[in-house]
Amino acid sequence: MTIVEENQPESAPDTAVPEPNEPAAATKRPFSWETFSLLILLLILAMAAYFRFTGLTWGEGNFLHPDEFFLMDVASRLQPAESFFQYLRTSDSPLNPYNVDKGFYVYGNFPMTVTRYFAEWATQACTNFADLCSQTYNSFYGLQQSGRFLSALVDLLTVFITFLVGRRLYSWQAGLLAAFFQGTAVMAIQQSHFFTMDNWAAFFTTLGVYTAVRAAGFGDEKPKWQLHWWILLGLSLGLAVSSRINVAPLAIIINISAVAWLVRRGHTRQSLRQTSHGSLDLQRVILGVLVAATVSLVVFRLAQPYAFADATIARSE
Repeated sequence: MTIVEENQPESAPDTAVPEPNEPAAATKRPFSWETFSLLILLLILAMAAYFRFTGLTWGEGNFLHPDEFFLMDVASRLQPAESFFQYLRTSDSPLNPYNVDKGFYVYGNFPMTVTRYFAEWATQACTNFADLCSQTYNSFYGLQQSGRFLSALVDLLTVFITFLVGRRLYSWQAGLLAAFFQGTAVMAIQQSHFFTMDNWAAFFTTLGVYTAVRAAGFGDEKPKWQLHWWILLGLSLGLAVSSRINVAPLAIIINISAVAWLVRRGHTRQSLRQTSHGSLDLQRVILGVLVAATVSLVVFRLAQPYAFADATIARSE
């Protein structure tokens, strides 16, 4: 071996060096129709909105719905309250139908109050956009259009909540099918063209069912304790009863959610009594039931204040 050969460095072993510009292999996600569920849902909602918001001025002033004519008369007599405390005072509130000689008013106060304030807001907004407004929305006939618009809007939201319920309980396909049936339901479309309380009660009832499903943990891989769903359940129940008092039996769903959550956690009567984990979960559902019931009562007191007698009425009796 020569000296030159001895001084030459040994060649490094051959290693595969990737080219700097060589793109990394892209991972392909498997195709799923669920990715199109949002688009399909939007199409269903667009169709439902067309059915509900088209022809809201129909009737030509003939008042074919007796309840609507009565509600228009009541709404036109009501006035916004000067303060929150005046709103709560049954004997003095200008939003109380009984204070404007409408003693036969047996509907919910919450939809009526929202409609009255919405009409005032729409009328003020029309001062800046007079070209877009066809009438004064806090007038007698204007309140009809305001009430019909809100009735259609809450029913459109019912279609969306129906999808969420079906998706949680079964699958996204079931949710879309349920939303389609609700969106094309003739009775719901008809009620959306009247200023009544029916669609309000239907919306908050459906929302109550959805929050009950979430509180019970349906659709979750492992049911977790989530207090906010119990709070929303109480809120939905309170507003539903404030729209129509005859939906009060919906309150039983609070207990059903509590039992369902315990069952989904794998508990039995024995585990609830004899294990610390079961005892903790039992305390949680009791807290959830109490919170939902308390929230519903507070919301009902605020949204349906004229179901309660104030000090002035109590003294006069």
